[in-house]
Amino acid sequence: RRLTREQLARTDVLVLTLGLAEVWYKKGPGGEPGPVLWRAVPAHRFSPETHGFRVTSVAENADNLERVCGLMWAERPSATVVLTLSPIPMSATFRGVACVTANAASKAVLRAAVDEVMRRPALAPQAAAGQLLYWPAYEMIKEVYPDPYLPDGRHVKPEIVQNVLRLFGKHYFAQGG
Repeated sequence: RRLTREQLARTDVLVLTLGLAEVWYKKGPGGEPGPVLWRAVPAHRFSPETHGFRVTSVAENADNLERVCGLMWAERPSATVVLTLSPIPMSATFRGVACVTANAASKAVLRAAVDEVMRRPALAPQAAAGQLLYWPAYEMIKEVYPDPYLPDGRHVKPEIVQNVLRLFGKHYFAQGG
C-alpha cells in the first residue's frame, strides 16, 4: 500500500480500464458475501464453503469508482482520471448463461456505472475542470472498426490498438508531450 500511495503521489494521469462485472468473493459468516477477491479462485483452491461468485451492480461499481477517484485526488489533487472500458470480451463465465450474454451484461453494467459517475454532482467540479474523463475505446473498437479482432475473437488487432492510442494521445496530451 505504501508503494501504491507513493506512485499515486507522483501520477499526473491515472487511466482506469474496467473489464468485467463478475467477481469472486470470500464468504463471510453464514455464507454471506464477504470481501471481493482480486482475481478468480484457482480451481485447486476453490471451496464452495469458502468462495462465492456474483455479478456486481451499476451502483456498486459507480460507488467504487467515485471512491477510487477520491483517493487519487486526496493524494494528487491536480491529477486527471481517465475511465475506459475494455473491449476484450470474457472467455468464460460461471453464471449458467452463454458467455456472450454474460459479457454483454457485464460491459453494460460497467458502462452504465461510468456514465453515472461522470454525472455525479460530487464529481462535477473535477469533470468540469477536465480532471475526470471518459475515453471511448470500447465504443470505438466495437462500433467504428468493421473487423477489430484477431482470429481468436478476443484480442484487438495491434494496428487498431495503435490507432486508438494515437487518438488518445492526440486528444489528451499536448503536442510533443
